[in-house]
Amino acid sequence: MLANIDKSTAQAANYGFEGITMIILVARLVASRFQPQPFDISFFVVVLALVVLIARALTSHFSLTLGTASDLVTLIAEGGTATAAQLASAKAGTEISIANRVLETTFWWSQSTLLLLLYKRLVAHIKWTKAATIGTWAFLGLSYVGTVVTIFVECHPFHLYWQTSPDPGKCVKAYRTTVIQCTSLIILDLALMVIASPVLFVKGRRTVQRVRIAGLFALGILCTVFSCLRMVYIFAEDSAQAGRIFWSGLLVMVCAFVANAPIIYGSITLFTKNVKSSAAEKYVISGQNPSKGTKGAKSGLDTNVHITTTYHVTTEAGSEEKRVTTVAEQEVV
Repeated sequence: MLANIDKSTAQAANYGFEGITMIILVARLVASRFQPQPFDISFFVVVLALVVLIARALTSHFSLTLGTASDLVTLIAEGGTATAAQLASAKAGTEISIANRVLETTFWWSQSTLLLLLYKRLVAHIKWTKAATIGTWAFLGLSYVGTVVTIFVECHPFHLYWQTSPDPGKCVKAYRTTVIQCTSLIILDLALMVIASPVLFVKGRRTVQRVRIAGLFALGILCTVFSCLRMVYIFAEDSAQAGRIFWSGLLVMVCAFVANAPIIYGSITLFTKNVKSSAAEKYVISGQNPSKGTKGAKSGLDTNVHITTTYHVTTEAGSEEKRVTTVAEQEVV
């Protein structure tokens, strides 16, 4: 039996998850400036995710603070009594929790969008991945619409969402929404891993690179595991709002890390290489500077310095490397 998560624990944990996720997204936005196209569609998807994350932080806080009809129905079914204050705040808390589910869904799907945009570029040269990518885009859109619609129509009529007496039935527990959410996310995770699988087997990659890519795959599997755990926990604990918030916050953080870590790491690597390259060029120029002779005449040590910078350009397939050499000639006096 899984241990219960109380409201205070869920609230504190959710603050931590939200804070870490916010740092990841801000880091991704900063890292974008080091990419070849800083303001591509991925940048704006991250901005959207950041706005959604802030809104979710608010809805999570108030849904836990005010309480929901689902928790009161459980309390009454177990022989407890709901206070007048709890009954008064249950409607507002339930309405906020519904908005929270929409925000969570939007965030998770936005992170899947980021990964799909990334993997699409990496495997664009492989024929079968084009069909797989198109199919995944279609499923991404349809599953998002289906999940959001389910959130609003699971209870019919709508007022059953905040009804506590008579018993409104299982619809207030949002089990159907949970199943559709988690199942869709699992399918998306698996589809993304299949699309990205050719990257792992590109010829010429070093062992370190393969380990890094394998690590990302492992994190993708971790997202699937947490989706399963979230679904199991919600059913086991009768859809308690504290448990919902805790596991959703954890999944939000993990998905954000998986979706944004590749670009953040790549940007840091590019920045580091650029800094080292600039430092090396300055060293070459200063190190070859000859001593000056008589004013108006060149010393016998005067020479022309050829600064050669070699850029390695890797094709999309990753299997072919071209060398482009730029020579800058400078006369040192």
